Amino acid sequence: MLFGKKKIGDLIIKYFNEKKISYEKNSSSISFTVSYNDFSIYPYINVNEGNQSVSILVNIRRINQKENVYEMINSFNIKSQYFKAILDSDVLLLEYNTFVDSDNLNDILDSIIDSLSILKEDIRNL
Repeated sequence: MLFGKKKIGDLIIKYFNEKKISYEKNSSSISFTVSYNDFSIYPYINVNEGNQSVSILVNIRRINQKENVYEMINSFNIKSQYFKAILDSDVLLLEYNTFVDSDNLNDILDSIIDSLSILKEDIRNL
């Protein structure tokens, strides 16, 4: 704790505990599972305590070199308020970056998790 402020990583863990969301913490990220009827995704959160930023990433799948996914990516990005689909090497992933503080962190996490649920069909189609 620096100058009476709680660490963002600690606040995220507190949020997960209060919402009864199981998570896994390692040295560089906090991951959790979002399960739907027929598939699951595994978002992970990277925290930069220095500039109070959070990056949420979801690996979707590997892309075949012959596969053209740019139209699907563009379509998804038009619909998504928070996450942006990107192609990183041969991995299709969703990414969201934001600055946070102790006052808005819970609202941001609620919005992000809700957004994943709203976009579940679009995520499956990626």
